[in-house]
Formats: sequence, C-alpha cells, structure tokens
Amino acid sequence: MGDFNVTRFSSDRNKEGSISGSMEQLSAWVANVGLLDIPLVNQQFTWSNLRTQPYFARLDRAFINQAWEEVFPLCILQARTRICSDHSLLIFNGGESLQKDHHFKFENWWLFCDGFREVVIVAWQVPTPGLAGARKVAVKLKRVKHALKTWSREQRTNKRNRKREIEEELRAIEV
Repeated sequence: MGDFNVTRFSSDRNKEGSISGSMEQLSAWVANVGLLDIPLVNQQFTWSNLRTQPYFARLDRAFINQAWEEVFPLCILQARTRICSDHSLLIFNGGESLQKDHHFKFENWWLFCDGFREVVIVAWQVPTPGLAGARKVAVKLKRVKHALKTWSREQRTNKRNRKREIEEELRAIEV
C-alpha cells in the first residue's frame, strides 16, 4: 500500500493522456506478481496538484494477493478528505469487524464534554432503598456505568455527524 507515483489506467486521471511506459510496467508487475488492486470506494482520485486548474490522479493504491482475498473477500479502500497534503489519507478495511471488548472503560475525553457531570450526578442520586455499604456503592456504580455508556454513544454519534459535516464542507471547498 502506498504512493506509486504513477497511474495504472488513463481513467485514473482527470485529464486525457496516453498510456505511458511506466503505467504499462506497473500493471505488468501487478499481473506478474499476482496481486489484486483493492477498490477505492468513495472517491476516484487520491492526489491533486492543488492548483487553480487542478490535476487529479489516483497515485495511491493497496494490493493484496489471492490468499489474502480468500480470507478477507470484502476488502475495500476508502479515502479521506485532503487536509494538509496533496494526497488523500487512505483507510484500509479488511471487511471483517473486530470483536468488541465489552468491558467498561472510562474515557478521558468525557471530562471535556458538556453534560458529563450531570449524567454522573443524576445516575448516582437514584435512591437505593434497602441497600447499605458496599452493596449500595456497587449498585450506584453500575447505574453510573450504564448511564455513561448510553450518554457516550450519543456523544460519539454527535461527533461523527459533525466530522461528516466538516468533511463535506472541505470537499465542497476542494471542488
């Protein structure tokens, strides 16, 4: 995976051009070694010369072999919006999701979010009639944990949505 500094196909550029020797060499090497080009699913080009009349090309690629594809047949490549480089950041997705860890973990970023203290206070203040000592504390901690998990899910969704909005604005500016 990386920046190959050459396109494989004429469709990998936004401007017409002939097939060069370098393009033929790269494609021949890919075929001879038996590699498969992972599809880029969310945008056509990965590089721009950042000029007023921009030139776009797909210079960045990821390759896998047949054995890898048999184990991970749903591999895809996604590009992120260019922010401070002439290349897009590529995200490789193997098509398999990792098993999630179900243990509760306190996240430091929660401390900087509006509403964190209120969630903890409200969950902690729920009465625990008939309980005392360590059992009372354990029940209160469990309630706080569940409240924070729910609240955190909402916070992550809000952050993802805001990130999407910003990326769309950047794409619009780039276009």
